[in-house]
Amino acid sequence: MGKGGEVRIIKIRMNELFQLALIDDKMGLTEYSHIKYELIFKYSTKYRVRRPEGFKVWVCRKCKYSIIPNGGSIRLRRSALIVKCGKCGYIRRYKINHSSMVSALNSTL
Repeated sequence: MGKGGEVRIIKIRMNELFQLALIDDKMGLTEYSHIKYELIFKYSTKYRVRRPEGFKVWVCRKCKYSIIPNGGSIRLRRSALIVKCGKCGYIRRYKINHSSMVSALNSTL
């Protein structure tokens, strides 16, 4: 199997892991979701593949825990989305325009 086949399989695996991690978060199993998020980070760096859509806003870059179930917050200020991790306190700001704001929030929640 060539490199393209491996990358395709890794993308599918990362999407499945992300969906399972979201389910674990909803059930309150944050330790299991944390393990899955770390695997997604490892796969994406090893194979140079983009992470699944919504992953960037949903998961903290520093501690690799999901933001919302761990007491994090999402605030909207003028033209910026401010996401704060409840576990480590890491703050991430995203510049957005008003038309894409609604679609970005709906895709992650």
